[in-house]
Amino acid sequence: MTLAAGPTVAVAQGGDNEQGKGNDPTGAWIVTDTVTDTSPGSDGLPTVLATFHKDGTTSGDVRGDVPDGVFSSPSHGVWKKTGARTFTATFISLFYNRDNSLFAIFEVDANFRLDASGDQYDAKYVVSETLPNGQVNNLGSGTSHGVRITLKPPVF
Repeated sequence: MTLAAGPTVAVAQGGDNEQGKGNDPTGAWIVTDTVTDTSPGSDGLPTVLATFHKDGTTSGDVRGDVPDGVFSSPSHGVWKKTGARTFTATFISLFYNRDNSLFAIFEVDANFRLDASGDQYDAKYVVSETLPNGQVNNLGSGTSHGVRITLKPPVF
């Protein structure tokens, strides 16, 4: 499961002002898991909508992958540039039971590398959960691929 995280699906602006090009992830992304510890690959369909904001915060929504009877908040977190076309991020979601009690704090820590165009990235991530009693469970790792959402004005 990759997060990455946006319930707010902001789109990058077109033209010379397009956000995040080349060396910056700022903007909105469609993310697909490529390999995880628990399965040899993904179903090939998007798993996350993620947004990287200029101020170093993130937001995202994840498709499925929550245990039966458990619900998930949208993901929020922070990101930081680590080098030319590389950055790291931490995403947090709250998993909660039907009665609204906390099930776990879900965390994804990831390292990303933008391609030369800045319109795609590949990431490696690790996943953990912290239960209400403080127990931390390592849930595995994986890789994902992100594609930048770009502005496509309608053609009439």
